Amino acid sequence: MERAVRWHARLSLLGLPEGSLHVLSSVESSLYDDMPPEQQALSDRVAAMAALASGSGIVLAVPQAVLELCLPPGQFERLSFTLRVGADPRGAIPDCLLRDSSDAVESVLYALTQLGYEREDPVRRPGSFSRRGGIVDLFPYGSPLPIRLEFFGDEIESVRAFDVETQRSTASLEEVAVRPGRTLVGADTEAAVEKVRQRLRSAGSEELVEALEDDLSLLAEGIPFDRLELYQPLLYERATVLDYAKDCLVVLDDPLEIEVYAERAKDDLEAALHSRMHRKEVPPISAEEYLGSLATVATAERRIALTTADSVPDWFGSATPRQIGTQSLAPYRSRPESLAAALVGWAEQGVIVVAGTDQPTRAKQVLGSLDIPVVEEPEREPQPGAIHLASGNLAGGFAWPNAKFVLLTDVELFGAGRLRLPQRRFREGVPIASVLDLKPGDYVVHIQYGIGVYRGLARRVVDGVEKEFLQIAYKHPDQLLLPTDQLDRIQKYLAPGDKPPVIHRITGGGWKRAVKSAREGAAELARELVEIYARRTQATRPAYGPDTPWQAEMEAAFPYVETPSQLKAIREIKRDLNRPIAMDRLVCGDVGFGKTEVAIRAAFKVVQAGKQVAVLCPTTILADQHYETFRERLAPYPVRIGLLNRFRTTAQRKTVLEGLADGSLDIVIGTHSLLQKNVRFANLGMVIVDEEQRFGVKHKEALKKLRINVDVLTLTATPIPRTLNMALMHIR
Repeated sequence: MERAVRWHARLSLLGLPEGSLHVLSSVESSLYDDMPPEQQALSDRVAAMAALASGSGIVLAVPQAVLELCLPPGQFERLSFTLRVGADPRGAIPDCLLRDSSDAVESVLYALTQLGYEREDPVRRPGSFSRRGGIVDLFPYGSPLPIRLEFFGDEIESVRAFDVETQRSTASLEEVAVRPGRTLVGADTEAAVEKVRQRLRSAGSEELVEALEDDLSLLAEGIPFDRLELYQPLLYERATVLDYAKDCLVVLDDPLEIEVYAERAKDDLEAALHSRMHRKEVPPISAEEYLGSLATVATAERRIALTTADSVPDWFGSATPRQIGTQSLAPYRSRPESLAAALVGWAEQGVIVVAGTDQPTRAKQVLGSLDIPVVEEPEREPQPGAIHLASGNLAGGFAWPNAKFVLLTDVELFGAGRLRLPQRRFREGVPIASVLDLKPGDYVVHIQYGIGVYRGLARRVVDGVEKEFLQIAYKHPDQLLLPTDQLDRIQKYLAPGDKPPVIHRITGGGWKRAVKSAREGAAELARELVEIYARRTQATRPAYGPDTPWQAEMEAAFPYVETPSQLKAIREIKRDLNRPIAMDRLVCGDVGFGKTEVAIRAAFKVVQAGKQVAVLCPTTILADQHYETFRERLAPYPVRIGLLNRFRTTAQRKTVLEGLADGSLDIVIGTHSLLQKNVRFANLGMVIVDEEQRFGVKHKEALKKLRINVDVLTLTATPIPRTLNMALMHIR
């Protein structure tokens, strides 16, 4: 994963067209538990498959994702279609997805359902759709934005992209591609069910037969369900994304290491399936059947192996070795005089020099003292005798003598650099300002009756006067008519994630029980918080003392100019660390504020005192990014940093856990895996929590156990009200 993130950052420098760089996501989580694949991950995977099928763009992948089974390329192509402005959609929909219907809109909705799309209003996540009269909202798999189709009769009058938050149109399009998700169209479900039953009879386990009966019934009816991926090997001919890449250029970054990771993925899956089989949870299908083979790489006509070894594995096929002959620019790092002399020499020799930087103004200042022109024109082809600035950055530059080409980065120019890592946007809630903000299908919360579904406005005659009411539907058959002058009784329902809320009956008492349970939980949480913070005020630890020379050196190597807010946060954190009372500080700042650098400086100060630091992140991607950033910033110092998340192999996890237990590991960065009972610290000094609001109640319960005697630093762009209130009251 770390290497894929670095490749993404490096390729971003090339100025590729928007949307041409894809990351192949893993969706095999349902093999480890009974949850269906995460919709965004499935959409990213579909986008990557479509790019490979069309031979366009660049796809980055790790061995685990490459070896997962998927729809065969031919089936993927047969089930994909394009809807165009001015055309009847029934002419584009494949015959296998059509049913007899005189309504073009109904034909589109039926095809979407067959492809694994789900009805959801409003449309907010990939793989969902909704209808309002002659308008269909659709979030196609593989698309960065949802699409709004407006019909005039049987023709599509307009295709527009719209914003998932505001639900407002953002751009007009001529067409939209619709691709399959989790579907059973074209699968031989009857044969699959029979194969499973044969294996169950051979296994002779009545308990397993009973446990899988619901799965087999849904499979026989051709209805996608949460555990569908467990039966993938029996539904279609075996295929992986490598089968999509036969006409593409396939580049392998160290085939020997890829082979090792592939074996580890297989071993991890075997262990998980064996455990679940013992618990009677999965069908009798082996790990080998769930995974493809790396040997498929040999079917690609164009393939390149990047390696420092003298040979490649047999599965790669025949290969002709080529020596690139590039040279590292490491000798010029933090040595401006040597770099200046080299630049002058390259200019005299006719070498093309390109400087990839995130700080063009600073780069021009550094290079301006040389008698060499500095060109900042991206559209101009680089020529010898000048230094051409390009937007972006890499982990380090290189020289290619045979091609007379040199690439400089911020590492050579300023002594430190940072890769531009891929960022993922997170959805925020939209507050309700008036009844005009509500749309039929929105969830609302009534102060007395709880969560319901807004169905629109209705007029009723009351006491001889016609009045307007909001129609709110609850669990069938209950319905509430709310007068428009009581709008303050409801709020728009907002919650993390995409899972629909539970709808109760008005008369059943379900909402009252839910409220009572929440109140009791809040009271218990408040009691525990009071106890925790009371104990923390009494807990002491040795003060960390003034900064060391290493601390000053590390901070001076920061390649950017600190903002006043950054400097203030750093000063206040150091002041807390120099006191004998455990710190509990909230750093609140928007994206790009530089919260990570603040955390790195605090962590380095704690590590120098012989203490350990735990950095807790809500997502694997964020943990990977922090891991790379911490390693880059602290590389010149003897600080051992480990990563702990669900994608680490058993051996890697064991090494990290042993390092934490014996004190040889200084900093560990991870997801909620850090909160497992088997994680033991030799001398924990600080816990850094990134985006606390994205952790669930169970995770926060585990966090409390770490907060008594250690310093706590919370980083967030959107603090939860309780945390912000406690910070403003100086409780934190």
